Amino acid sequence: MRKITLILPILVFFTSSVFGEFNPDLALSADNSPKTYINYKNYNKPRNNSESVESRTLQIELGSSVLNAKTKLWNDFFKIDSRLNVLSSFPGTSINLTLTENLAIPENRSIIRTMHHFWDLQIGVGKSWLITEDITRVSLPFTFIEKNANCVHNGVLIFDIQLNEISKGYFQIGGETCLYFKYDFIGEINIEAENNDYNEKSVNEYKSWKTNQFPIKSITSLGDSSKSFGAEKEVKPMFMSVYGYFDGENHYRGGCSTRWGRYPHCSQMLLPSYSLAKSVYASLALDELEKNYPGISKAKVIDHVPECSNKKWKGVTFEHALDSAVGHYRNDKHPLDEALISERGFFTSLTHAEKIKLACGLFSKKDKPGKKFVYHSTDIYILGTALNNFIKSANSPSSDLYEDIMKPLWGDLNLSHALNESQRTADVINQTFTAWGLFFLSTDIVSIGNYLREIAEENPESLMGSSLQLNKKDRGLDAFSGIKFYNNGFWARKLPGFQVGCKEDVFIPYMEGYGGIVVALMPNGHLYYFFSDGDQFSWSKAAKASSKIKSFCES
Repeated sequence: MRKITLILPILVFFTSSVFGEFNPDLALSADNSPKTYINYKNYNKPRNNSESVESRTLQIELGSSVLNAKTKLWNDFFKIDSRLNVLSSFPGTSINLTLTENLAIPENRSIIRTMHHFWDLQIGVGKSWLITEDITRVSLPFTFIEKNANCVHNGVLIFDIQLNEISKGYFQIGGETCLYFKYDFIGEINIEAENNDYNEKSVNEYKSWKTNQFPIKSITSLGDSSKSFGAEKEVKPMFMSVYGYFDGENHYRGGCSTRWGRYPHCSQMLLPSYSLAKSVYASLALDELEKNYPGISKAKVIDHVPECSNKKWKGVTFEHALDSAVGHYRNDKHPLDEALISERGFFTSLTHAEKIKLACGLFSKKDKPGKKFVYHSTDIYILGTALNNFIKSANSPSSDLYEDIMKPLWGDLNLSHALNESQRTADVINQTFTAWGLFFLSTDIVSIGNYLREIAEENPESLMGSSLQLNKKDRGLDAFSGIKFYNNGFWARKLPGFQVGCKEDVFIPYMEGYGGIVVALMPNGHLYYFFSDGDQFSWSKAAKASSKIKSFCES
């Protein structure tokens, strides 16, 4: 491999001849440092530019030292920056990047555990295009991910390549899905690169993945109905990351807005799971294991989690834990116990020993298992531990619940690299969080939702069938005054039949995540989702619009 010389100075990089879409007077101060934020349309390939770049693969080193940084803090509820000084730093890394046909394809699009003290990193598929005969511009989506947490901050990195020379990189973060920490960040980093052998395998893998996604259309294609999805009166646009509707054939998507215009890589916008993981990881994992180990849902926690050996755990099954109905709690008014879990440091604890000790010991027994729903992320963490220990005992000590059960399934569903990793404890146990800690692209949400529906319909009396409200005999436990229910890691909302023109009440299963995340699996087989961070969860308008597109009523 031959070193690509880093010679283009920042003054040249931002002149109109090289960085033509940027206005130098707007973007630079007198000393050539960034002085303001720029609309994201300037980070996108021009519509009239169709000439393909020369296919090549580069090994690129992204520097960790930020030059000419500028930040604006919008919200820092937990005083993260004052405690940890995280605003003006970049988690440098190495990527294998292939340029071909106006694409920029990183070989690794999974979550990268960096050496940075606070941020991990993910880099998605970007764009490349010619701006002169011998200058290629590259625009890459990237995401800062808070270590040991689910927050994401989406940005774009842009740089130029001229023959065997590479410029500095100019980046901007102007949006996130994070309730408690919001900021803008612009700056420059040094980039080094080496020529590498052309990575045809990476190109073919990405093209295959993209080809096998459901067709994506603008949400406006739904006509008047589109106003009910991502409705401003339910979720304020300033808090909305992305939203979409799936009708069984087409994926209609809207949003991807930031504080600085529409995100130029909407399909690659990384999204956090938070408590969606309780449904798509914990519940789905137990359902999958039930196929090979019938009755495992009735296995006892006390037999598989040594830390929960106290007699109060006698009789608590895996399914009880999944239902958040173990019988242990302090206050059954939602979400007071979950707030206590946070206050006691469960989410910020780094090791499995710390987390499992809190999870097993925090609450006293007040009810028999299975009788009362009290929302606890700790219960799902205990279930994840139990399932992981069960897998190890049933197969080998090296077995892992996520690697051996979930990842093969994700592969079968043709999901993105974002799901290659789950967040884990920072120790040799390496326990997945189970209740949170996954990441998606919007296409993953549609594929997962479609699969959940398929397996539930195959057997309505199965664990997943009950979860998705196909078993009328098992609606789950009352979660709020006979209006909301909780069953196997899924919420359900009872909608009065008259509101949607049905003779009987309609039960809509849905998943929910911290900060303003919802995935609703409509009774008509359709799906609605949104990812936001303003602590707003309303979706009544979307449900009623869906019922008009295709009736919720049973035949």
